[in-house]
Amino acid sequence: MAAPDDGNVPGNPRRPAHALRPATDADVEAIQQIVYEAISWNATAEFPALETIVDHPEIITYHVGWGRPGDAGVLADAGGEVVAGAFYRRFTEADHGHGYIDADTPEV
Repeated sequence: MAAPDDGNVPGNPRRPAHALRPATDADVEAIQQIVYEAISWNATAEFPALETIVDHPEIITYHVGWGRPGDAGVLADAGGEVVAGAFYRRFTEADHGHGYIDADTPEV
């Protein structure tokens, strides 16, 4: 019986090997792409370009200054390209996004 295709097998012609790594302050473009993908998930709807969405005043809070205390994320890297990721940020009562609960609860 063949081994299952886990997508992380070197030499797999169908999918490149990938590695998970922490998101750093140098990954703001990847974080912006994740925000854009989360917003524009509906493939049947038309959305403005990434630059328009991520520069919107209600969206910049999720990526401007990425890497500050309270930010954490993980990225999947395949062949030097970020192919997936997830992150969260902690906010304050004075400065937060749409899902704010309290300073101890991160927004995903």
